Amino acid sequence: MVMGTATVAADNFTLQYFLGYGLNSSVQTTFYIYLHFADFDCLSGNGSRIFQVRADGEPESDNISPAYLLATHVHFIHRLAYPGLNGYFNLTRVAGSTLPPILNAAEVYIPINLSVLATDPAD
Repeated sequence: MVMGTATVAADNFTLQYFLGYGLNSSVQTTFYIYLHFADFDCLSGNGSRIFQVRADGEPESDNISPAYLLATHVHFIHRLAYPGLNGYFNLTRVAGSTLPPILNAAEVYIPINLSVLATDPAD
């Protein structure tokens, strides 16, 4: 169901997502990010959709060109360099691409240290 919907860059060039809002952390935060793509447009002629994933301005992937109705997945680990700051990742159209980036789904996970949580020793 999720792969049947998508968002594209409003400016026809970049989709940007911010990380870390609402985190009250004084330590470095690590994000595990999984992105999912599938193109709905059956491209013909010289049409192309090619983009790159970047986190805080640095490349996190090779060029991505989602296939028509075929799921493509990218995952990466992103660490915020400075505690308390917000990071971001974006999907940026590369030179020669005629269509904007597309994103069907994103999953973002933050690990937590379970050793500091109180539990019953018998659990």
